[in-house]
Amino acid sequence: MVGGMPASFHHLSAYLRSCARVAPARPHDQRVALIGCETSDSAERARVDVVLSVDGRKHVSTHTGVGPVEALISSLAAQGIVVDVLGLHQAGVGTSRDSEALSLIEHRAGGDVVWTAGRGRSVLAATLSAVMAAAARVPESPELASTR
Repeated sequence: MVGGMPASFHHLSAYLRSCARVAPARPHDQRVALIGCETSDSAERARVDVVLSVDGRKHVSTHTGVGPVEALISSLAAQGIVVDVLGLHQAGVGTSRDSEALSLIEHRAGGDVVWTAGRGRSVLAATLSAVMAAAARVPESPELASTR
């Protein structure tokens, strides 16, 4: 115990603070980019529209009955980019009203289990950012590459 909290929490907290200083990749360096993610609610179900750019091509998908993170993961999978999320941790960065959120996801990438971070003005934005960073780590399958 450190300061009344388990030591593992303090290690994770220190790691999250160090991740907050890492600059994200520039969008033009990525083979896949999130262009937009819009949610709407109707009397029947929630709806999420996701717009991706994969290798310079725009892909639009609509999802009902799921949240934005699940919709994004599904949209990526439809393009052959499978992000297998195993765990998720979220934290605030800073203490003021201008603070940001940091999401850290545990996922599979190329047979390994790895952690990837995302940062944003909200927990949702940070989580979408982490999923996109994880997608950038997914190796492209040779079959999919030959169809592009």
